[in-house]
Amino acid sequence: MAIHTKRSNTRKRIVAVVAIFLALALITTGIASWLILSDGQGKLPGGVHIAEVAESAIEFKDLKLNNGEKSSGGVEGAHFVFEPQRYDDDGRVKWNGVSYECLTVSVSGTVLNAQYMTDFYYTLALPQGVIEAAKKGYIDVSDYYDVETDSLINQYVGYSSNNFEVLEDGSSMLRFSFEVKLKWGDAFNKINPSVYFDTAYYDEFGNLDSDAGAGVENSTVISVLNDLYTTVKSGFSAMPQFTVTLVAEV
Repeated sequence: MAIHTKRSNTRKRIVAVVAIFLALALITTGIASWLILSDGQGKLPGGVHIAEVAESAIEFKDLKLNNGEKSSGGVEGAHFVFEPQRYDDDGRVKWNGVSYECLTVSVSGTVLNAQYMTDFYYTLALPQGVIEAAKKGYIDVSDYYDVETDSLINQYVGYSSNNFEVLEDGSSMLRFSFEVKLKWGDAFNKINPSVYFDTAYYDEFGNLDSDAGAGVENSTVISVLNDLYTTVKSGFSAMPQFTVTLVAEV
C-alpha cells in the first residue's frame, strides 16, 4: 500500500532504481463521444526498462503493470485513459462503446535481498502537457507533483516484516504491489466530464447554475474538452509517456 507523503530524506546511497514507462491514451473530444486518438494505439505500450542499477545485491524482479493484463480502459497496453465512464450512454457526453476511463495503473514485483533495504518509494514523472492540464484544473496530480515547487513527490510504499519471505540461502524477498492513481480536477468537480457536463447544479435560490455541469452551453463543453485534449497532447505527435521510477534505499 502506498503511503502518500511529501517528506524527503537524503540517503547516503541509492542502491537500485528501475523505471517503468507508461503510455497515456489521449482522447479526441466531441459533444457526442470521445474517441481514442488513432496514432497512439499500440505504439507506446506499457513496458519495463532498467534505467540504472548501482553496485548492490538489491534487485527488482518480475515487474508487472496491471498484473500482466494486455489492455486497460479498452485500449491495448498499460495506459491512463482520459475517456468517458464505461457504459455512460446518458446525456450529451457519452462513451464510444469501446474505450473508457482508466485512471489507475497497478505496479507489482519483487525486491531481492530486501533485508538491506531501509526505504522503498516511487515517483511519477509527468509529461509537461499533463502538468499544464493540472494547472488549468482539468486533472489532479497533487499526490505526485508539487506545482508550486515544480518537483516530484516521493510516494513511500508501506511494508512490514510480514511481507518478507526468507529464502533457503538466508536472503529475503519482498513482494510488493501498489496503485498509481490520477484524478479529475476541480474544473469538473473532481468527476468524469461525461458525468459532470450531464449533472445539474443549482444555486442557493434553486436556479440552474449556468456556469456548471448541465447548465454549460454545448459550445463551451466542446471548447473545454478540446482544450483538455490539446493541452495534454502539447505538441506530441505520438502519445506522451509517464515514468514510474521505483527506488530502494539502504
